[in-house]
Amino acid sequence: ISYGPVNGANYEQLIKAALPSDAGAVKMSAHGGWCKDKDGFKKIITASFGQPNLIISGVIVITEKALFFLKWHEESGAYIVLGRINHDRIQSLRLDSFGRARLIAIQEIGSSFYSFDLAKGIFVDKTKMEEAFQLLQVMQKTSRPMAV
Repeated sequence: ISYGPVNGANYEQLIKAALPSDAGAVKMSAHGGWCKDKDGFKKIITASFGQPNLIISGVIVITEKALFFLKWHEESGAYIVLGRINHDRIQSLRLDSFGRARLIAIQEIGSSFYSFDLAKGIFVDKTKMEEAFQLLQVMQKTSRPMAV
C-alpha cells in the first residue's frame, strides 16, 4: 500500500498540484481507502462482469467545491486524480459503522455510490472520519442553491 509522501514536507504542495484549478481551497486531506460502487457496510454493488470493486488506497481531499480521490503515481512522483464528487452532486451522505470500523458512504445524484475511510497508520481514524463527515455535511448544504 502506498499513499505517497503523506508525512513529507512537500505533501501539501503535491496535493495542490494534483487538483484542478476550480477545486477551491483544501479544507482537509488524509490517507485512506475508497471504493466506487460500495454503499457503506450495507452492500457491495457489483461492477461489470460480476467482479466486486476493490478498495483503493490513496488520499482523500475535501475542498471548497468537491471531494477528490487521489492516487500516488510512483513513476511520475505525483498524485493523480482518480475521482471527484462535487458537493452539490451529493444526494445522500452517512457515516456508517461496523464494530470499530467506519466508512463514509455517499450516493451521488444519478445513483453512483462511493465509500471511503481515513486512516491513522493502518487503522481507521475514527476522529478524523467524524470530522470529515461533519465537514462534508456543511459543504453539501452550503453548495446547494437556496430555494426562493
